[in-house]
Amino acid sequence: MQQSVMSKTISIELRLLTWCLAHSHSEQSSATQMPFLITEEFDWTHFLDLANNRHRVIGPVFKSLKQVNPPWIPYEAWFQLRKKYKANTISLMKKIRELLNILNTLAKDGIQALPIKGPILGYQIYGDFLTRSCNDLDILLPKTQLLDALIILKSLDYKHIQVYRKTSVKQFEYYLNTAHHILLENKNTGIKVELHWRPFDVKIPSLEFDQLWENRRPLKIGEKTYPVCHPKDMLTLQIIHGEIHNWRRLFWLHDIYLLTANFSSRDWLELDARMKHLGMALGCNTIRQLLNKWYDHSPFGDSEPIFTPNSRSLFLTRLANTFICENDYKFFNKGILPKIKLHLGRLYLSDTISQQAQFLRNVIFPSDFLYINLPDRYFLFYFLFRPYFWFFRWFTDIEPVKKRLD
Repeated sequence: MQQSVMSKTISIELRLLTWCLAHSHSEQSSATQMPFLITEEFDWTHFLDLANNRHRVIGPVFKSLKQVNPPWIPYEAWFQLRKKYKANTISLMKKIRELLNILNTLAKDGIQALPIKGPILGYQIYGDFLTRSCNDLDILLPKTQLLDALIILKSLDYKHIQVYRKTSVKQFEYYLNTAHHILLENKNTGIKVELHWRPFDVKIPSLEFDQLWENRRPLKIGEKTYPVCHPKDMLTLQIIHGEIHNWRRLFWLHDIYLLTANFSSRDWLELDARMKHLGMALGCNTIRQLLNKWYDHSPFGDSEPIFTPNSRSLFLTRLANTFICENDYKFFNKGILPKIKLHLGRLYLSDTISQQAQFLRNVIFPSDFLYINLPDRYFLFYFLFRPYFWFFRWFTDIEPVKKRLD
């Protein structure tokens, strides 16, 4: 990491965290290579919280520190680090078992399903399922098979935790056209599953399910083979996903760092061309700037940059750097200014007017039907009420949908 650039903006705990990530795949790293000193004022509790909760990188951080084995880590910090790593490993074992069970059950009923992100991405990056953390399980499927999949997951003890259960057919169809996933939770295990019929909140033709399914690759796990996204599609999905969330967690950036570690200039050119085709050309430029800053990794070495930064790309990069440095993830849900910046960053990401219009429609007229349940003959009133509910959600922490579900 470029110390002269970053030392004034990040804590010593975050600097150690990023050093661990940048050296997590280096067999020759040692504590003497650190460009900073760990003093008695170092807050190990805060460091563990950053690794485990804030940025969700407890796996690679633990493996990096275990390999380096620095003498200055207190016994209690080592104990807590191992404890959190073990808990994360157990959680991932449960989630991968649940994911395979869901995929097997869906396949038996003829439902096409692609696991995205989560344990499958961890396997593609690390070669195992137990290093990369994940909060929930993401499954992409055709919109025409969504209702059948919901019935199957209900039989597996899953319940909706976002969509009001008395939603009418008309409301549900509108939700399908404007949203992109439904969140469910297992009543017994608490494992959350997101069923996607689109990867993102806007329609991107080349990344719709049919195209991703056509490009799928087989992945053998045990005695069975499962369909997964093509590596190029997975990388594209991860870049757009990280950009949409302004790279608020380092584990998204770490994914890209590892996925592009062996990229040549030609590979980056191809990725640039693809992102431009998708209407999100700024994604590649932002990710290159972030990799250079946080990992001291320049994808093009000493060659001339392909993309000249403009005001939009510089804004997205500054926004990402600011959010990465935030210690408290709840910061993004407090106050109106962070939310405005998040939405502005999301708007800047899209190159096409069509995508920007879709995003603005989803922000101004969210289709979640959380607060009132009107008869279909009064459906027009939703468009009159939603600007009020938009501001109501921004200025309150009330989530009435959770109180209405069984």
